[in-house]
Amino acid sequence: AGPTQEPIDPVRYISNRSSGKMGYAIAKCARRRAAEITLVSGPVNLQPPLGVELVPVTTASEMHQEVTTRVAETDLLVMSAAVADYRMAKPSDHKVKRKAEELSLELLPNPDILASVGTKPRRDDGRPIIVGFALETDRLLQSARDKLRRKGCDLLVANLAHQSIGLDESTAFIIDGTGVIDEPGQLPKAMLADRILD
Repeated sequence: AGPTQEPIDPVRYISNRSSGKMGYAIAKCARRRAAEITLVSGPVNLQPPLGVELVPVTTASEMHQEVTTRVAETDLLVMSAAVADYRMAKPSDHKVKRKAEELSLELLPNPDILASVGTKPRRDDGRPIIVGFALETDRLLQSARDKLRRKGCDLLVANLAHQSIGLDESTAFIIDGTGVIDEPGQLPKAMLADRILD
């Protein structure tokens, strides 16, 4: 759940506007259904639900490490985090001082956590059910269907950024592996969490 933060220097970072509310709502809902929950979370201003094991992380690399070490013992993996796609090639050890000229940042791609677990072959005892998320600004359903296929998801929750990110409610489409779409409309994230788990 939540965003990741990729350091530029000791005081600045690259991130996004994710609040973590959707991931925390799913963790709370699943715990209410008597599941054992491990919540790998980027930096958020939320309290983890009672009875949930919280694993705090900051960067995409840290999140990737924590998820991949736990996935083998997981029945259901819900990947709602808004992971930064890029990180600094060489973060500075000192604050980058303001200068009159332009500043260019050299960025490298972060690990694709969803693809790294979703595209692995299924084990004989079954890999976990994988729920991915697609947050887009346009061409939502086309992008979501493509992501579901490319990243090996069993279910994908798609929403538009202006209707979801940082908000208490979300308008989402839930797409399964056969392409069937459930369109629950605008719901509080707690209710959408129930719908996803159903």
